[in-house]
Amino acid sequence: MSYLLSLTNIVLRAGALISRFAITLYIAKYLDLAAVGAYGLIYALTIIAPAALGFGLDFRVSREIVGMPEEAAALRVRDRLAVNATLYVSAALCALTAVQAGIFHPLPHLGVVLVIGLLESVAFDMHIFLISLRKSWFANLLLFFRIAWAIPFMAIGFVDHGFRDFFVLLLFWLGGLFVTFSVMFFGLRHWPWKQILSAPVDFPWLIAHLRRSRLIYVSDLSLTGTAFLDRFAVDFVLGLGETGVYIFFLNIANGLQQLVYAGVVQVAMPKLIEGARHADPSVLICIIRQEVLKVVAVYSVVAIAVYGCIQLILPHISRPALLLYPWLLPAMLVAMLIRSMSDVLNYGLFARNYDTSWALVNILAVLLTLVFVVASLKIWNLEAVGITLIVTQLLMLWLRVYAMTGKIEVTNRPPLGSHQL
Repeated sequence: MSYLLSLTNIVLRAGALISRFAITLYIAKYLDLAAVGAYGLIYALTIIAPAALGFGLDFRVSREIVGMPEEAAALRVRDRLAVNATLYVSAALCALTAVQAGIFHPLPHLGVVLVIGLLESVAFDMHIFLISLRKSWFANLLLFFRIAWAIPFMAIGFVDHGFRDFFVLLLFWLGGLFVTFSVMFFGLRHWPWKQILSAPVDFPWLIAHLRRSRLIYVSDLSLTGTAFLDRFAVDFVLGLGETGVYIFFLNIANGLQQLVYAGVVQVAMPKLIEGARHADPSVLICIIRQEVLKVVAVYSVVAIAVYGCIQLILPHISRPALLLYPWLLPAMLVAMLIRSMSDVLNYGLFARNYDTSWALVNILAVLLTLVFVVASLKIWNLEAVGITLIVTQLLMLWLRVYAMTGKIEVTNRPPLGSHQL
């Protein structure tokens, strides 16, 4: 049953990634490069906003609601989303004020963009919470609906060229989010929504969690920074042309990592949290070993198939620059395999309430990525970045294994012996 669930999650996430890649190519071909840049910035906003405005609450709540009755968990989720929405609306008003004052130039159709950002931010949090409630397939189904609007948008654009407009794209995106929330409410129709929405907000609980979430907040920002930092470093050192080559291969490796993350790692989070609550520490270690082996098995099979397909496709793309770095993609695939293994241990730290270790390792990941990538670009070339990514991920894996021993954590829980790993 767990393998069927993993396969379902992988298929849904694959559909979402393919749709996102297709809409990017469509914008570049039928709109213009400015539209590609605007779409990329808006997409970045939907990723950065939950991390910047979440204050680490989403991770703390997702850990707390594992095993809770759904009605009680729904109240916690409602309170978390209320904070998210309030902070986002406040930030949006500040942004609008800054635009009116001429402090910075706005994105096109800023009003629609801000509404999209709010709904995507809420949807992001709901994705995490649904996984904690063991509804990972439903979470990934909603994720697919969040990008599935691209299919009718592109189809209508092929029929009527008048629909090839950036504002029309934003309207389809917004419509897709309304469909997503409609599906979500239908799937959760058994929840007592009237009682959930009318119950008073638990402010003491929120304040207590906000005070304890500082490390998680910094860690969340660090994880977000790690995902984007290497791209900016390549652009800064080598320029836009080489960055395009780097991102082309990185999107392939990163897409594969996201597939495994959705199909295996995220699904394992509730299991890891319950294992961490067990009196016997070896229970969690056993679960981690099983999930790491599952990651290696799934990732390796898919990576070999993807690499073979890319080698067949590359000569027909008519982009000679992509053929100059034959070892870059294999190095990235290896680095993302190690990262996927490390993600399991990262959730293990999170499950054990080792928030200090979790945050410190994630902060180190940002610093090491920056130092190693820039150094390799200055001394060697783009292909060397792939090697430095492997070295960085190996260091992160070792640090997380070491952190699982509890030697760098202030906690009342008994440490795990290093021999157990």
